[in-house]
Amino acid sequence: MLKIDISDKGKFLWKNDEEVSLLIRYLCFKVFKDDETKELLEANNVTQLSLQ
Repeated sequence: MLKIDISDKGKFLWKNDEEVSLLIRYLCFKVFKDDETKELLEANNVTQLSLQ
């Protein structure tokens, strides 16, 4: 999804600092893929929903 290359041994192959940043944001649940448009999106905040 993030198009980050991985070696035959399963290690990340970083091309630049932006790829590292993108992975960190993904791991922090800030980057996700929209199911309808297939675009990558970044969330700036999260709001808790109260379902009763």
